[in-house]
Parts: sequence; C-alpha cells; structure tokens
Amino acid sequence: MDSFLKYPHLERFGNVEVEGIEHGIGYVFPKIDGTNASMWVDSDGVFRYGSRTRELSIAHDNAGFMQAMQLTPYGDTYKALLTSKPYWRLYGEWLVPHSLKDYRDDAWKKFYVFDVFDEIANAFVPYEDYYQELNGNGVDVIPCYTKIKNGDYESFLRVAKEMKYLLKEDTGLGEGCVIKNYAYENKFGRVCWAKIVLAEFKEKHVSAMGPSEVGGELFEEKMAKALVTAHLVEKEYNKIALEGWSSKSIPRLLETVYRCVVVEELYDYLKKNNGTVNFKTLKHFVNQEVKTMKKELF
Repeated sequence: MDSFLKYPHLERFGNVEVEGIEHGIGYVFPKIDGTNASMWVDSDGVFRYGSRTRELSIAHDNAGFMQAMQLTPYGDTYKALLTSKPYWRLYGEWLVPHSLKDYRDDAWKKFYVFDVFDEIANAFVPYEDYYQELNGNGVDVIPCYTKIKNGDYESFLRVAKEMKYLLKEDTGLGEGCVIKNYAYENKFGRVCWAKIVLAEFKEKHVSAMGPSEVGGELFEEKMAKALVTAHLVEKEYNKIALEGWSSKSIPRLLETVYRCVVVEELYDYLKKNNGTVNFKTLKHFVNQEVKTMKKELF
C-alpha cells in the first residue's frame, strides 16, 4: 500500500485490448473530463495522493488535488472511509476545467471516485460492493448509469449520448462513457475497461487542447472516412434518383453505399491496413459519413 499504483489505461471500444468486453454484463458509467487522481493510506496511516502518472506532494501537486484533500474539510470523509478500509485505494476524477467546461457550478473541485482497488484481494472491487459504502459515507462517487447485456458499439454509444451527469441544462453532450465488465479478462490475461469518447467532445477537445491530446479513432471510423467518398455517395444517389427520389429512398442509399464499401473496397483496404472489423460499427460510421455528405437529405 505504500507505493504509487498507476490506474490502468482505458482502451477505446473496438481496440484489441478490450476485444470481447461487451460479452456479458457491461456496466456503463459517464466519463467526466477532469484530471485523474488517486488516494490511499500507507502502512503508517499516512494519507497519500497520486495523479495519473506519479505520487503527489504539496509542493508538486496536480491542479490543487492534494491540497484540497489533505488540508481542507472536504477531504475528511475520504480519510474516514480509508481509515475504516485501509486496504482500499480510491481512483477517480478531480474535476477542474479541462476541455469540457459545461459542468454545473457546484460540480467543480470535487473528487469523483470511479473505481476502488482492494489491495488484499489484488482486484478491483465490483460496483455493487463499493457504491453504497462510498455514497452512504458522503464520498462523491460516479454512479453506474445502466447495465447492458451483450451490447454492441451502437447500444453503448446511444447510452453515452443520453447521459448528462453533472452537466448544466441545455449544454449538449458529455465526454462519453466507460464500460466495465467485472467478469472480463482480455486475451492477454489483463483486466481493463473500455471507453467511448463522443465525436462532439473530440471537437471541443481539439479546440481546447490540440489534436495530440485526443485519442485516435476507431479502426472502422478511419475506414469509413477513407472509403466513403463524395464521388461514391453522389454516384449511388444519382442512380436511385433516376428512378424517382423520396424520403423512403434514404435506407436504400445507406445500404447501397455500405455494400459498395464492403464488397468493392474492404479487401484492398485490409491488405494495406491491419485491423479487425466490427461490421455493425463499420455500418454506423458509413451511415454517418453519408449523412455528413448529403445533409440536405436528412
């Protein structure tokens, strides 16, 4: 318990590191845009604090996290919890302005716990086993929004767009979602969780932080952007329009473009770009590209 322990990296849904995480019960949590933080108590009873990459000190803090938790009354409930459970290590988000600035005024400068690691069991504590304990003792903890059994990209994406945790009213979408499956280990024998970052958040993040700070696109997203060209969309639209266009023709256009991508382009693309294709995810992004290029139809 004495040393700093880095929180595992959240992998993009669809990445090989979290392949199959959707099989079983997926716990879906809102992802908030602050700075990663952790808190634990060592064998001498001293409270210690961390960022994403290092242990903190008052002189070398991270956005005021340690100072707030160690030197102000706000941290007392967290200290009381860890005093009663010294084998727990708290991981969460210290909410300070980053890319997304649409959180409620009363949400800032708080430590929202999103995971608990049990040092004795050497495992993350399941949600049901930590939520009531933390919430009942006044600790700010990120709630599970819903559980999805055997979900897919679109079902998780739909939920991510629904969640408005801590956001002001009428301010748009949050950062995205985190997906945990407590029965899951990846093909490398590691426990890790998945994330979906909303495209709308990526745009805000690029504007605020620069493109290097944003995680890469899904493989299927890159593929759709490369293969769904304006020429292809226009060509297939014109073929259908010759027979008489109406709003009922939209599903046919989407299906035709998707079929062209899969039948005519997919093989050559995969020869040049290594990756595993989730066809439901690919179809989602193909449809998205068509809608972007023919906005007047939708």
